[in-house]
Amino acid sequence: RSLLAGSITVAEPVKDNAPREIPEPPPVVTEPPRDLSFLLRPENFHPIPTQDVPPPFRKPAPNPSTPIAELLSQGLFRAAAHNASLRLTSETPPLQHEIFTLLYTRLACLTLLGQLALAAQESRNLQDLSSPFWLAGSGPTKASILPWELRVLAVRLQAIGVGDLRRAVPGYYDLARVARGHITTAASDSDRELWRARLSDVGVRVANVLAEMGDFEAAARHLESLHISEASAQDKELARGRLGLLYLRIGRLSDARRYIVGEDSAGSYAELLRPLLSVAEGNYSSAAKQLGATAGSDILTRSNLAVALVYAGEMKKAREVLDGMVRNGDALPLLLFNLSTIFELCTEKSKTLKAELVEKVAEISGSNTGWERAMQDFKL
Repeated sequence: RSLLAGSITVAEPVKDNAPREIPEPPPVVTEPPRDLSFLLRPENFHPIPTQDVPPPFRKPAPNPSTPIAELLSQGLFRAAAHNASLRLTSETPPLQHEIFTLLYTRLACLTLLGQLALAAQESRNLQDLSSPFWLAGSGPTKASILPWELRVLAVRLQAIGVGDLRRAVPGYYDLARVARGHITTAASDSDRELWRARLSDVGVRVANVLAEMGDFEAAARHLESLHISEASAQDKELARGRLGLLYLRIGRLSDARRYIVGEDSAGSYAELLRPLLSVAEGNYSSAAKQLGATAGSDILTRSNLAVALVYAGEMKKAREVLDGMVRNGDALPLLLFNLSTIFELCTEKSKTLKAELVEKVAEISGSNTGWERAMQDFKL
């Protein structure tokens, strides 16, 4: 969700920046429990490294009795991942549905902590996600007992684990096939809409993998091929906005302009993206004016405003914007990285200022956007 320009990160503005809790996987398919003891072996779970965590963010291990939901609500993802592994390996084995919820929580928390290699390694414990072992029922009612969110997360992690993101593409296409099947057999309109939303999400994830691989042209072609004619007005707006942003990233400004300011523009979402078009064209002063007029309390838009001010030569104003956001408790990694970059550009005492910033951020109460920050967030 970011565009890199030198050492400053320009973030994509989004319509809704409200923090989101890690979603709990939906109920699994009902059937007699099966032997899942291979998922509960202590050797499946590894200590989470702390060498890339600044000392103020290093906390002792949480009380094992602390509810995981409470830890998540406080943004303590490391503690939640730790307690999830303790529950999975406890003397009293969790129930089948609880195993999947705990595994999802563990892998999601590791991902949010930036521990992708560890998450990828542990996701391999699920083995082949399309194996008949995971299927329940018979005939047209046959379905995987693995919750949808766990499968979606594991597809990408397992591809990372083998060092080949291309493997995620057929995994997502397999999920798309499952979603289409549920759409045709849905018993209610609400179920049908749920699976349509999941199908749309998988389509975007395919484009994301292609972009991660550096094949932006293929990602753009894929997004162009997605049929959004039956989507809601909001979904159409987001789809067009994604295309506009991706074309900006590629450098195809004429195509980006079509989705941001042209007849196919993405409505109110496009208004948030238009300043990035000015950034791509090198018109930083104009971008700063546009962002200043639309920023409000939107975190990513205000961060983009600071970036535009930096490139316009307004270092002092840029620092004031980011400092104010930190004081308000909006200490996202993106913001901290940009502020640390400004320290490096403006003073020889950047190390001291970064150390003070670490202490200041560590005092901010956690939220479900996460409390812990890594060394690289402060460019340390």
